[in-house]
Amino acid sequence: MAENRRKDILQILRKKKFQSVSDLSKQLFVSEATIRRDLNSLEKNNEIKRTTGGAFLLDHSKVERPLLLTNRDNADAKKMIADLAIDFISEDQTLFLDSSSTCFLLAKQLNFFKHLTVVTNGLLTAHMLSEETSSKIFCTGGEVYSKRSSTNGYHALRFIAEHNSDLCFVSCKGIAENGITDITESEALIKKEYHKKSAKTIVLADHSKFNKIYFCEALSFDQIDIIISNKKLPANLFEKAETLGIELIYPQ
Repeated sequence: MAENRRKDILQILRKKKFQSVSDLSKQLFVSEATIRRDLNSLEKNNEIKRTTGGAFLLDHSKVERPLLLTNRDNADAKKMIADLAIDFISEDQTLFLDSSSTCFLLAKQLNFFKHLTVVTNGLLTAHMLSEETSSKIFCTGGEVYSKRSSTNGYHALRFIAEHNSDLCFVSCKGIAENGITDITESEALIKKEYHKKSAKTIVLADHSKFNKIYFCEALSFDQIDIIISNKKLPANLFEKAETLGIELIYPQ
């Protein structure tokens, strides 16, 4: 019953954006105390934001969400991208992986390779690799960012700057004609540094990212070597990539 009621709360907030505890109590025929418990649970899952006396729905396109939640978003598309990305990896390579959910899925397949060296700012990615692969793993260090299970900041950037890789795999919040963008400066800077120290930069972006632009620029189109997606890029992005000689990989 609680799960169904919380789904009802989200549905109401999608329509009306903000609702008071009192209003929700009347609409769902439960006590205000019950509504408060439901709102607390939804806020812990990063679905809503509590305010004095009520709550509003979060715009997930503009906030960072825990990796365990983003793993569920377009999961089939991300798995498809990870399967395609594997073809670019071979034994004895050094890889940079960002802290994205798509790179996490890619990392789960690295147990097929021997003698890999992997550098990542993703804490869950590093932990999973240590448990499931024989790769040599380095975590960038730096400040641990809330809810992202990632390390960023000065020390992370300095660590990356002292190493080199054959390939870097990065995802993004949006990919448009200006390149790839992210919500936070910290994540954008990590991608920039990975690119500078890699022989080849590969962007993993599912179709939900197409022609979306966010606050922080990460990489321009001319800094990208390969784009892997679950669908063909829209015409404007396809033409831009073709002009710059970017290799495009998607299911045929």
